[in-house]
Amino acid sequence: MNLKPYPEYKDSGVAWLGDVPRHWAVHPLKRYAKNIINNVISKNSEELYIALEHIEGWTGRFKKNREAKFTGQVKRFSETDVLLGKLRPYLAKVAFPKEKGVCVGEILSIRPNVNYLLGTFLEKSFLSFPFIGIVNGSTYGSKMPRTEWDFIGNLGFPIIPLPEQNQIARFLDYKTAQIARFIKAKKRMIELLKEQKQAIINDAVTGKIDVATGKPYPKYKDSGMEWLGQVPEGWEVLPLRWHILIGSGEFRSGNLIRTEKSSDYQYPVIGGNGVLGYTNSNNSEDNLIIIGRVGALCGNVHYVKESAWITDNALRIDDIRKFQPEFLALQLKAMNLNKLSNANAQPLITGGIIKSQKVVFPPLNEQLEILKYIEHKTAAIGKTISRTEREIALMQEYRTRLISDVVTGKIDVRGIEIPDIADIDDTLDEAMEETEGKDEWETEEAEECIRR
Repeated sequence: MNLKPYPEYKDSGVAWLGDVPRHWAVHPLKRYAKNIINNVISKNSEELYIALEHIEGWTGRFKKNREAKFTGQVKRFSETDVLLGKLRPYLAKVAFPKEKGVCVGEILSIRPNVNYLLGTFLEKSFLSFPFIGIVNGSTYGSKMPRTEWDFIGNLGFPIIPLPEQNQIARFLDYKTAQIARFIKAKKRMIELLKEQKQAIINDAVTGKIDVATGKPYPKYKDSGMEWLGQVPEGWEVLPLRWHILIGSGEFRSGNLIRTEKSSDYQYPVIGGNGVLGYTNSNNSEDNLIIIGRVGALCGNVHYVKESAWITDNALRIDDIRKFQPEFLALQLKAMNLNKLSNANAQPLITGGIIKSQKVVFPPLNEQLEILKYIEHKTAAIGKTISRTEREIALMQEYRTRLISDVVTGKIDVRGIEIPDIADIDDTLDEAMEETEGKDEWETEEAEECIRR
């Protein structure tokens, strides 16, 4: 497709739009759309229910397997309403369900006058980077920033011929479906590469191969552990409690955590999901093993080489004897500790559970050789994963830029022939699963820090 600008432009007088095609009109959005406030206490069991966590950021799509539970007051929306999250608008939680339902109060339900403004075009405009940027600048509240309809409704908005709105929406649906297929393929490639990398690591740290020869060891013995099976004859099998100290991390207030590293906030804050941000103090030195203690992330294992702040949602292993810390971390990952958590609604793993586990280890010099082998064998895989992740990030940036350029009139798509696309929604839902665009401050653990 040869994408070109419109023939003539004019100044819109609106910061987020800039120059717009000469035939476009620009008026306050509230002239052609209204915020629907239709509060209800309960809903029918069959009704669609939408909360902020159900909406993908920047995609306009819903997450899979969203729960149909809700508490508190909700409000009804119609099949013509476009939903816009007013809490943390920088996350770009926008959706056009095209059916009736109910949503939480932190979502604006905006109903366009369909004689002038199509929901599909309104949705795409809300997803544009300039629009989200100016709305985010209007927020109030430091920890839980919100915007309001009073600001959004007064923003200048493009009012253009309905056929042109429809063409813009169809074009963007087509292009984002192409991008989704690309991302889906690349994510699948990353999954396979990670599986390959983990298989190499598991075989090395559990003694399935002798890294000196690349073949199995000459003799094996029973480890006494069902998950591990046979281990090399010269390796020891002992309970962890004899060789480590383990304890919980400590609470760190959210107002002492920054998202970016700086000279004042140089220590990573680490929990079950890895690095959550940076703070100005540390509670641990280097060469620690961190294990997620609670929630969906319990059993996650991280090896920390630098001084850091370990949160109270994680266990920390230090004073490690007879092990290279990194070797032990890799072996704990191979054990899949999550399966050891209790079966409660909130999964939990304790220091006692960890210490009761048996581990297998070779002499220290052999551990070092195994670590060198793993580094050598997985280096190329790691580079390929990084390159593929960068390709995905670039394609996501392109998608955001394309949406912005089209809905603000920087690109003319009126004469473009758009192929029919079957099952666009299914394609996008499969490709845009939750890790895409997930902000670290949306995680269960980070939210808990903020709430405290």
